[in-house]
Amino acid sequence: MIERIDALAADIDMTLTAKGMNLHETVKEAFDILHRNGVLLGLATGREIDDKLKHQGSLWGLDYEFDFIIGMNGGMIYNLADDSMWSTELMTREELKEILLYMLPLIDEH
Repeated sequence: MIERIDALAADIDMTLTAKGMNLHETVKEAFDILHRNGVLLGLATGREIDDKLKHQGSLWGLDYEFDFIIGMNGGMIYNLADDSMWSTELMTREELKEILLYMLPLIDEH
């Protein structure tokens, strides 16, 4: 049995909302209750963390921003408390191109 929740992270697209859509009022109410009770709220997404994502709370009509954001499927983390960002080294275009060229024969076989 869960006795206490310290933090909650939720995926955005097709979990909290359809891509580019607003939050349902029920979700806003749930976030408000959690926020008032000291639960850290975060977003988890495959997207790169940008300024728009950092302000997603106000864009959705919340009176606060999310405490943290996990972006790039775990490759980036943003902490609102100290406005800090952590990220792994992202692949260069050349590395990505090399991987795609490596995978091309597998796609052609399929």
